[in-house]
Amino acid sequence: MLRKFSPKKRLWWHSLVVASLLITSLNACTTPPEEVDVPFETVERAEITPDTGILYEAWEPGLSVITDSGEADNLFSIQSQQMLQSADYNKFFFVAVFQGLKGSNGYGVEIENISRVKDTLRLEAQFIAPPPYSFVAEIVTSPYHLVRIYKDADWGRTIIFNLVVSETTVVSTTHHIP
Repeated sequence: MLRKFSPKKRLWWHSLVVASLLITSLNACTTPPEEVDVPFETVERAEITPDTGILYEAWEPGLSVITDSGEADNLFSIQSQQMLQSADYNKFFFVAVFQGLKGSNGYGVEIENISRVKDTLRLEAQFIAPPPYSFVAEIVTSPYHLVRIYKDADWGRTIIFNLVVSETTVVSTTHHIP
């Protein structure tokens, strides 16, 4: 036997169901954090050789974040080292992407895009290799791309840096950006 509810109780139950559906749909519609492009400026793209500088010593890709002159390595050209030593770290920080040691010249790194979602920075890079059957010198090289990033008011925290090559994260590290 079906039970009949009074119009008042039916209105109350209908209101409860509508309110539950509304709350559920509002929770499902929350917008994800916005991805923002981070402008950057190339400082240097090069291949260091034993004759031109100190090599990045790993065969795997690497990522270096430089937030003060004490973190500046000797892995770059003399001009870049001088710039890193005299940079205004209150306004800028630097990121270097290394392809890893290579057994010949003709390799390179190109940071194509940098974007940020909250406390995560995504660096999209391309690793360049010499074309097949091209003439290359058999010498150990260390290709890299060094960029400068302007600090706006929204840094001052620990950031996760993800290096992405061909849609795969190859390096992930954290660094405090003052």
